[in-house]
Amino acid sequence: MPVAKQIKGSDFYRCISYLLDREEKEIIESNLSGKTAIALSNKFELCCQLNGRMRKPVYHATISFNPNESELDNKRLKAIAYDYLHGMGFGEEEPDLDKLEKEKRKGEGRMFAKESLAVPYVVVKHNDTEHQHIHIVAGRVRYDGSCVSSYWDYRKSERVLRILENYHGLSSPEGTEVLQELRDILDRGKEQCKDFKELDLALNQEGVKVYKKKSGIVYGYKNSHYKGNTLGAKYTLQGMNKVLDIKGLEDYQTTTPNFEFDDEFIKRLEQYRNTMEQLLKNQDTESYRGDYYAIKRSKKSLVVSKVDNSDEMIKWIKPAPNKPWILNNFRFTRDTYDDFEEKTKRVKNTLEVQEKERVKQLETVKKQQEIQKKLVEQIPSPQSPSGTTTTNSGTNRRRRGR
Repeated sequence: MPVAKQIKGSDFYRCISYLLDREEKEIIESNLSGKTAIALSNKFELCCQLNGRMRKPVYHATISFNPNESELDNKRLKAIAYDYLHGMGFGEEEPDLDKLEKEKRKGEGRMFAKESLAVPYVVVKHNDTEHQHIHIVAGRVRYDGSCVSSYWDYRKSERVLRILENYHGLSSPEGTEVLQELRDILDRGKEQCKDFKELDLALNQEGVKVYKKKSGIVYGYKNSHYKGNTLGAKYTLQGMNKVLDIKGLEDYQTTTPNFEFDDEFIKRLEQYRNTMEQLLKNQDTESYRGDYYAIKRSKKSLVVSKVDNSDEMIKWIKPAPNKPWILNNFRFTRDTYDDFEEKTKRVKNTLEVQEKERVKQLETVKKQQEIQKKLVEQIPSPQSPSGTTTTNSGTNRRRRGR
């Protein structure tokens, strides 16, 4: 499934100039005239004056596609951007996402071809990274003066991307496919069962274990655990309770299996934290997203989370600059930890090889500089024809006789 990052702001010019200040960029779609940051931002701001109460009228979404995805042409990218904005509510009416999810439509061109967008927007393609991606900038004030809601927009974005992935035939990473498999199993279970007791029996046959946790619900599937809200609102305890009777829910286990660890385990984790920090340092960044795990660091915390399930994470905190890091939260399953340990050891070995190569290059450069310095010292100072040493000004001063 493509990945979308959303940002809301107040400065159109700053946002657009950032997107256009690249060599490898292309405006592939817009309903505004103008090609410069000044011209486009003026048009955006003019529309947003229709509603002066909007504090953050700028909507900026970055959609990144799977590295395994074949190169998408501009026609498909424009259709995806257009449908994404419609799905997020930037049209004249909110789309029925529940209906679209059930239909699982496949097609060509734009899914919302018959509807028009009700806001100004521009789509920019960048070709400066390995992952193909596009940037969408839109105004959050419609032409009729109404505002586009941002309520639960991150969850909504995940649903819209799943719908577009199916419609446009986009490929999915392995983790996303597992999540979709689990959703399909739960959908079948809700249709076939009348209460939570029947659901538990039906899901066990599909290899899914359900746990009750505080006021929520957790699903165990393929050696991982997923909170209901990770899958979507209708898979939470409240969402399931809308279609299922509460009978049998009290028999559910109240916690997921505990991961027991000792002091030796903590020491190993500290080594892996150092490896994660070294990786961020080498990348010159505070956050890094790999194929399997993501890292995010701030002054007081460092978090490692699973890409396909952010609920599985390790979090360290640093109470004060002079105090050591403290393991604040650990929510990896046994299988996830074993996988993380194996991959971190590989990263550590790679970093060590890179460091040795860097030191070797520095030593080579240092030796070359020493050789050049010795050669310069051996070169004699320039002499004048008569054997008199030349002064700093390069001329010989002689006193004229009277």
